[in-house]
Amino acid sequence: MFEIIHLAFNAALLVALCASAAMWVIAIRFHWGAHPIEAIEWMVPARRRARPFWSPFDVFVMFGTMFLVGQLLMLLAVQQGWITRSPETGAPTTATSLLVAMWINTFAGMVAAIFVITWLRFFNANALKELGLSVHQSDVTLGFKASLILLPPVLLISAAATYIVPYEHPVLDSLKELFTPGVFIVTFIGTALFTPFIEELMIRVLLQGGLQGLIDRNVDSDNLWRPQSYLPILVSSSIFAALHIGQGAAPIPLFVLSLGLGFLYRQTGSITPSLVVHVVLNSLTLFAEMIRLQTT
Repeated sequence: MFEIIHLAFNAALLVALCASAAMWVIAIRFHWGAHPIEAIEWMVPARRRARPFWSPFDVFVMFGTMFLVGQLLMLLAVQQGWITRSPETGAPTTATSLLVAMWINTFAGMVAAIFVITWLRFFNANALKELGLSVHQSDVTLGFKASLILLPPVLLISAAATYIVPYEHPVLDSLKELFTPGVFIVTFIGTALFTPFIEELMIRVLLQGGLQGLIDRNVDSDNLWRPQSYLPILVSSSIFAALHIGQGAAPIPLFVLSLGLGFLYRQTGSITPSLVVHVVLNSLTLFAEMIRLQTT
């Protein structure tokens, strides 16, 4: 059965790759000779909106909360015997410990996300809307379209980079030893759903959005604002890639991916499109690993 799923999965990826290539060819053909920035912005025009009221320093509020909650829960887990650590490095030593640590980090991230959103609402009653956290169907649709355009070339870059430097991830390593349907579902919820939201809120919204508001202070006559600089995308993408150092060649394709995610957030001011792409990528990665484990 899993061999059939494996073939269907690979066929779907091939179709997606062909569709992505066709879309890139069409876009290049119709905008050949145009200014590169104009051609890119034509795909997703920048929305006029309120200038970000938060600053990039709010990232430290979220990160500090996540670190504090995570460390307290880690100490509790070690005391209860849920996690065993290496005396030399302090890293979890078993697959079960790795999964427990993953869920502690995920839970701490969600607590930090709720805290920083509540914190920002003290300064602006419309924080949820201006942070881009409200969900609209058009943004969900844009996210799936962007997935089709962005993910196939990113996966190709990832495959090429992994050929040189093997990909490593503690969650995938744990799945190899503890794979059951239940463990997969729990891992999927944490890695493919919660983690993308935590990372997108921290990197795309708080950091990139805060930098964008700090750099682009121009406001039109009707009190609406539009982003101008692309520097925040480069800064946030570099940091996003750096956060994944230690996972083999992952920072290379993730930097490219982050450029696309940053562009989506820059143009829309909504977390939804980039979050959809992020969820799709993590879901594909986990499903591919599940299929590989069942067919080898």
